[in-house]
Amino acid sequence: MSTIFRKSWETAIESSHQTKDSRFFIFGNRISKKQLSIYTRQLSTLLKAGVPMVQALKVMLRQDRSEAFKKLIGKQIADVESGISLSTSMKRISEPFDSMYVHLVVAGERAGVLHQVLSRLAHYLERREQIAGKVKAALTYPVVVLLASISIVSALLVFVVPQFEEIFETMLKGAPLPQMTRWVLGVSAFFQDHWISLFVGSVALGVFLKLVLKVRQGAYFFDWLKLNLPMFGQMSHRSILARFCRTLGILLESAVPILEAMDTANRTLGNQVMEEAGSRVRKQLLEGDSVASQMEIEKSFPPMMVGMIEVGEATGELPSMLIQIAEIYEQEVEVEIDGMTTLIEPVMILLLAVIIGFLVISLFLPIVEIMQQMSI
Repeated sequence: MSTIFRKSWETAIESSHQTKDSRFFIFGNRISKKQLSIYTRQLSTLLKAGVPMVQALKVMLRQDRSEAFKKLIGKQIADVESGISLSTSMKRISEPFDSMYVHLVVAGERAGVLHQVLSRLAHYLERREQIAGKVKAALTYPVVVLLASISIVSALLVFVVPQFEEIFETMLKGAPLPQMTRWVLGVSAFFQDHWISLFVGSVALGVFLKLVLKVRQGAYFFDWLKLNLPMFGQMSHRSILARFCRTLGILLESAVPILEAMDTANRTLGNQVMEEAGSRVRKQLLEGDSVASQMEIEKSFPPMMVGMIEVGEATGELPSMLIQIAEIYEQEVEVEIDGMTTLIEPVMILLLAVIIGFLVISLFLPIVEIMQQMSI
């Protein structure tokens, strides 16, 4: 079986270098990763049940899908009916099938176990979406609360505080205000006088950061920052390692040569710091070094991961060991996300309460003095 997989992989590599004049492009809405995951799982289930490829694709076409995905499946049906393999049809489509997806489909077709390969891919995509969804949810909450806090405070400083300032000037008749109140009035005046500059500056900063990210050095710095941020850095690092290990494990399970598997897995990292570390490991493999011995030199790969890979290489169970490592890191990321969400919620609420409380107290102190004067 492994020999068949290896031959099919070599065939895929050769075909990937061929020109793709007939590449098919999807117009309209982009196909999401979640849609691809559902597509892969459904196609695997239908093929496992013995449904012919064309019939399986037609069944999937009748389901409620986006227009972009219907167009994609329609193209696949036309290609398969004309005698073109599913993998070849995928190569002609610009998205959403990456090189790992296509090459594994080639291997599955050649070995006659396409439904098994698709099942592995579906599980991989589902886990990736599950982790990514939790990470996004954990990051979205503090960002939304922070933006809401900024909006509320800005509205108070621009619209509410000036009204109180007029009252203070009229009622206190030039009497000195408390230090807190003077500070708040000063900030309010600054916002009123320079709100256009602040808005333009914020937009300019956003454009500048976007341009910096397009420069290799800038993107590298931000990727390094993602790995070294307090709390978020460790979670991001483990999430990247989990994706790398699962991808590499799936490829090796399908008898993909280690060098090709490393090259493909590196492209899924999405972080230049980690990609460079993975490239150095791959380069040393050409010299005959083991994966574990070179990863041990790289600081980007934790000792626990290196130790498990070393055991996997010694026992000949590297693919299953890599998938086990991925599951460990995925579980750790989920635990960290749950703990972070539990911690961030009260912290953000407390922060908002402190800011609003400070504004209210600073405006309330002069009112107390006004009431005392009126009682006299």
